[in-house]
Amino acid sequence: MTPPPNFRCFDSEEDRFFVFGSFVGADRCQYNNVYDHLLQKWFLVTYAESMGPSRTTCGDEDSNPISDENVIKDLACRACKMCNHNVLSRDKGGSWHTAQDLNADLTRTIVFDRYTDPPSDAIRIEALPITGAVAPSTYVVGQWVSIYKPIASFDGVPRTRTAINFLQKSRGHPHINPLDRVVIDAAGNIRGYTVPFLPMGTLEERRTLRSDWFLQLAKTADEINFTYKTVHCDLFPRNMLVGSSEELRLIDFDQVGTLSFATPDFDASCVLCSVYEAVTKRPSHSGYIDLTINAVDRVNGWVKHLLNPNTPWSAANGVTLDIDPRELRDFICRWKEERQNVKYSWRAFVDGEKCRRHTSTSFTAALARCR
Repeated sequence: MTPPPNFRCFDSEEDRFFVFGSFVGADRCQYNNVYDHLLQKWFLVTYAESMGPSRTTCGDEDSNPISDENVIKDLACRACKMCNHNVLSRDKGGSWHTAQDLNADLTRTIVFDRYTDPPSDAIRIEALPITGAVAPSTYVVGQWVSIYKPIASFDGVPRTRTAINFLQKSRGHPHINPLDRVVIDAAGNIRGYTVPFLPMGTLEERRTLRSDWFLQLAKTADEINFTYKTVHCDLFPRNMLVGSSEELRLIDFDQVGTLSFATPDFDASCVLCSVYEAVTKRPSHSGYIDLTINAVDRVNGWVKHLLNPNTPWSAANGVTLDIDPRELRDFICRWKEERQNVKYSWRAFVDGEKCRRHTSTSFTAALARCR
């Protein structure tokens, strides 16, 4: 039985608070915009001149800013006591003060999209009974009825619109978690959306895995790339859920098409990474993510590492899979390569695979079902 929803995922200060930006004003004070996922509220945390030099300009005088970590620690122990105040300030003497400033709420400066679709597909934000959260900006509605993804910052508007557009276009797809409702405010602005809650967990969490989920993943990646003609851009186990009928369901389409330089092969590379991460419970990036290079080159580097003969593909302790992980890896590699052929089709590829000798009878049966 699924336990009641709660907000325990925000017990960690790192998960609860997000420092969106910091700058030093003409008054030499440091200003920090911080979002509190638990209270769903923007704060402005300021430090007097002597407390925090600039983090954005060069020179010895600016080498010791107040770090994001310390900003979060200062706010964490005071946020729940501030009532309707949203500004936390530290003066030169080290004393703390609070105040209310409507301009500290960054959502007031966002130009939201207007909702123009059928009223039956929308729900007012005040009608959402938020009862818990599963991750930052991912809230539970009711007793696990649905999941609400709100817009909290500027870049959330185009991403939410992209996700809504894609989910509307892909309605009825058996392996895409569908759009439930578009969430709007009193002025008719889009403030987020909801999707159905799926209780069976993500592939990141699950210890019992089935090969047909990975077949469904590859086939759905094909349909996203070649039928809907876009790129998911974030196909990783955390965005793969298991539905009530034990089918794979993809979620989190906020980044669909956002990487202008990403091709369908990017999604295929992510599928290979997902197989590795789900089975071994180890990250594809070996614990280090190089943010100085673009996402495509980064993932290509991960794939090169995964295909190194010295990289182990054995299942993690307690993880079961109905096929040898290396055999599944080789299948995904053949699929990834075959997709480069202009005459490629999923059905023809699977028909060719059915003629191969596979050690797993359940995988052979899954191939027949996933044609």
